[in-house]
Amino acid sequence: MTGRSLTPQTMDQLLTAHASSLHTLDVSTITVSPLFEFFASLSPDVRAQWSTEIQYEPGEIVFGEGDDGDFLALIWSGQIAIIKGQSETLTILGYRGSGEVIGEMAVIEKQSRSATAVALEPSILLHIDRSSFEQLLVANASLAMSMMAMLSARLRSSDHARSMQTQVEQKMKHDLATAGEVQQRFLPEAMQFVRDHRMELSRTPFATFTVCMTMAMKNAQYRKGVTDWLEPVRVLVRPVSEGFFAGELNLSKVPSLRKRLMFRVSILTGVWSEGDHRDWEAIHAWATDLAGKI
Repeated sequence: MTGRSLTPQTMDQLLTAHASSLHTLDVSTITVSPLFEFFASLSPDVRAQWSTEIQYEPGEIVFGEGDDGDFLALIWSGQIAIIKGQSETLTILGYRGSGEVIGEMAVIEKQSRSATAVALEPSILLHIDRSSFEQLLVANASLAMSMMAMLSARLRSSDHARSMQTQVEQKMKHDLATAGEVQQRFLPEAMQFVRDHRMELSRTPFATFTVCMTMAMKNAQYRKGVTDWLEPVRVLVRPVSEGFFAGELNLSKVPSLRKRLMFRVSILTGVWSEGDHRDWEAIHAWATDLAGKI
């Protein structure tokens, strides 16, 4: 029991609408979530380490519109309706059954719930909190890719986004194509400093040191794109030397789950690799050469 339920009037409306929908329900459209398949492969003891099993009676609310998105739920058995509003304003967004996942987008986006989920019949759900979900995806690349494929399909169907892998490549191309604009947009204080001290910098030798994971990529075009990031600076004043070096890719330090998933896909597809890519010999050589210039 969760303590929250629909009003009897709203529940009657929901059940009547659901009964009518059964005549047109296309069972071929029901897909089993890769997360469900993963949990089904675990022993009950291991499953309990990653999730909490909760039973719902008809009319009980799993989560409500506006609630914090702090967990997602696997429908182990039963059926759940996704709705907005109640009574006169009731809108049924869809139904989810055994094998499907609900509430994942609010968890990924770290936003409040956009709709209410309510049990239509006795149901058993596995609640997975955000921390456990993130740990599972970071530790299991194949699960992360499968989840992304599912999320991408769901996003495409609602015209909100394309697949995660496409987003990675398009965002990368966009950032490189508009490198100068990106520099100005994300480092306004640095650009303002250059403008304010342009005269002093033109009389004083200075160098720039840039660390970016793109420098570890195999594609030379992308690596060259990084050097364009300094073009707004060069327009105002010329450094005597510019150092561009790869950094360290440590997914545990990436705060955003969406970005970690994007990085995970790019690693799996060979765009770059996780680990420390800093070339200390090259950095030392650059610094040694620089000593005679400034």
